[in-house]
Amino acid sequence: MGELRIEYDGTNYAEVATAKQASILYNIDHDWELLVEFVNSDRSIPEALRKAFPNRLYRISLLSKKRISFNKVTFPATMKKTEVRLGPAAWIEYADGTGLCYHVMIANR
Repeated sequence: MGELRIEYDGTNYAEVATAKQASILYNIDHDWELLVEFVNSDRSIPEALRKAFPNRLYRISLLSKKRISFNKVTFPATMKKTEVRLGPAAWIEYADGTGLCYHVMIANR
């Protein structure tokens, strides 16, 4: 999976999908980036589905360029909390069951 890093230039979303790029990263400002990923970018999706729907939107992520503390943040009870560990990476996922999901990365200690 490649990742194209560009400044946002007003590219039409449909043109990006047609280009069959796995993902595109927009540099919004000095604090935030927007990552747009398509179905063909996630290897956990079965290959048959990736081939059948390569240009479909998979997810949009708003990424902070700086660390943000979530120590005092309380999520609503409707958000299910799950701790995830994958190799050296670890995060807490808060999901509402309809597709809205927050991933809070756990800093290395």
